[in-house]
Amino acid sequence: QFRQGLDALATAVLAAAAPKRVGGVPVGGTALADFVQAYVDVVNRGQMPAILSTWQGVLEGESQRACDIAIQVYERAMADSGGGGGSRSAGMAGCSAAGVAERIDALHEAALSAALRELSRLCPPPQAEDGGDDRGSSGGAAHARVAA
Repeated sequence: QFRQGLDALATAVLAAAAPKRVGGVPVGGTALADFVQAYVDVVNRGQMPAILSTWQGVLEGESQRACDIAIQVYERAMADSGGGGGSRSAGMAGCSAAGVAERIDALHEAALSAALRELSRLCPPPQAEDGGDDRGSSGGAAHARVAA
């Protein structure tokens, strides 16, 4: 009977639980752990923590990590763009400067697209409580800074 009650409680809690959001930005485990660590560090130094500035620091760290990963995706896509082990100039017999520039532009666009998709995956735009876009909040400003 106790076990059934515990299972019912767990089911009810999980059904009612929603992802934690701050300023419309979902808070993941890494961000929450970073926030707690920064907060504890401030308290351990004998200072009074400021929640807003601590959270801003966490957002900036998350943004930097997302940017670093997106840049790695871009660099990997550019490095892999030489084709399946063949010569990078294969199929470009009699190449011209315009042809090379066109090929470079196409490779750049493909790599940039892959990097921006990864950035969007890591930093989804903030959502308002009603599910709409909430870019006017402080979280939206952080996302706009990352996306820029």
